[in-house]
Amino acid sequence: MVTIRDVTKHAGVSPATVSRVVNGWWATPTKPGNASRPQS
Repeated sequence: MVTIRDVTKHAGVSPATVSRVVNGWWATPTKPGNASRPQS
């Protein structure tokens, strides 16, 4: 099973960032026209 820590090590981001993405937080813009989405 993959853990949040495994993902953070692979992606080079914080556990909080992984948690937000997994829980769908990034899909809801905080301000109109200002969506915070992961960049590839």
